Amino acid sequence: MTIEALEIQNDEPKGYEFSISGDAEDDLFALFAKLVERLRRELQRRHIEPGDLTRYQITNGDTLRGRITWDDNTNGQIPCLVIDGKELSWHEVGRMLMTYEGFHFKLEIFERSEER
Repeated sequence: MTIEALEIQNDEPKGYEFSISGDAEDDLFALFAKLVERLRRELQRRHIEPGDLTRYQITNGDTLRGRITWDDNTNGQIPCLVIDGKELSWHEVGRMLMTYEGFHFKLEIFERSEER
């Protein structure tokens, strides 16, 4: 069983999306409570902030967390990334990463119901 919470903008799901999975025998209210806890934690976390040279810059935490989505502007050939509930083009994320030119990084992809 999966419970989802979606941010709705202009009658469409956009921005934040959260889900939590459990077994069919699990207490539905307990799962919902876990989803609410996760929502609160994630909404308090900030990975980007307004930038001086770019629309956004990576916060001092040096970590980006988000969701990979379809980008209509590229017919899905290049992803759109949702970070802190904001849709960012692959190009915008690349510009933010240029602050870290010469650094190493780790890209980790996991299921939408997982939290890392």
